[in-house]
Order: sequence, then C-alpha cells, then structure tokens
Amino acid sequence: MTTKHTPGPWRIVDREVMEDGSVYPCHILGGTADYQVCALESPDIAKRGVEQPHLFPGLNGVLGPNARLIAAAPDLLQALEALLDMDISYQRGPKVQEAESAARLAVAKARGAQ
Repeated sequence: MTTKHTPGPWRIVDREVMEDGSVYPCHILGGTADYQVCALESPDIAKRGVEQPHLFPGLNGVLGPNARLIAAAPDLLQALEALLDMDISYQRGPKVQEAESAARLAVAKARGAQ
C-alpha cells in the first residue's frame, strides 16, 4: 500500500510566542520536512492560553492527551497492519475475531475506505 498521509514520526509542538508577539498554536508536525499535520487549537485560543494559562492549559489540559493520540496515529496504523499480516488462524476464538474485525475497520478508516 502506498502511504498517502504525511509519514511518521509525528511530533507535538507546543504554543510558540513569535518575535512579533503573535502566538502560534499548538500543532503536530510530521515527516522529514516537518509538514504541519494539524493545528490543535485556534490562534485565538493559543493567544489566550499564553495570556491566561490557568484558563487554557494547553498540553497540560485536554490538548495533551488529544495531541499524543494524534501524534501516535502513524505508529498505531503500522502496528495494526503488522498484526493483521500475522497468521493468527490458530486462535480463532470470538475475542480474536472481534479484535481482528475492529483492527480491519480502523485500518480501512485510516486508509479512506470507510
């Protein structure tokens, strides 16, 4: 399969205050060229987070768990694909079948088939 998403690893970059005082939002970069994969907050929220960190805690709040999950996406996809390539036919109980079905659905969703 050809990878159409930005290849991993992906990394989290916290809010950055620029030289002109503007604030760049928390975001995720990926690939060798550091492509921006996604922004995790709006510029307005990022600015408020710098001004009032107790109200907009950034990576110490809900952004952190969300950012870690998103940043792990290429690794999770690769791990699921590796598991699905394994011969697990000797273990065909209902739990294995359920897990395999969930893995196939997740991979299909990541690949755009769902």
